[in-house]
Amino acid sequence: MNESGKLMKELCRGCKFATESIKIARGYAKDKEIGRVLDYYDKEHESLKRKLSEKIHKIGEEEYKNPTVASVMTKLHTNVSLTINPEEAKIAELMINGCNMGIKTVSKNKNKLWAADSESLALADELIRTEQKMANDLLPYL
Repeated sequence: MNESGKLMKELCRGCKFATESIKIARGYAKDKEIGRVLDYYDKEHESLKRKLSEKIHKIGEEEYKNPTVASVMTKLHTNVSLTINPEEAKIAELMINGCNMGIKTVSKNKNKLWAADSESLALADELIRTEQKMANDLLPYL
């Protein structure tokens, strides 16, 4: 598998991770405004995930299918944290932390797989911008 394929798979996994976390958090959100923010970014991540999936399949690769230990642990942590404290501030904090982890992970993968094609690198930049904007949009709820 070439570097573009590796990068796209990692980006797709990151989008799946984000949408899973957003859906969990959305289930706890009582405030309509934070709910709208979460819904918007769920759609943004789903859209990017579709673009990545199409490109992955176009080059003859398959997406990662099995959940990672990190994915399972994040779901568990998110559910437990929000069961104990379902406040909007806690939702925002968990989502912002997830955005920051996503930015770091995508940036590391982008730097490691620097020889990927320009379209894959552009998709990485798009995901980073989406994560940055989501974190900024959630700051008022802290």
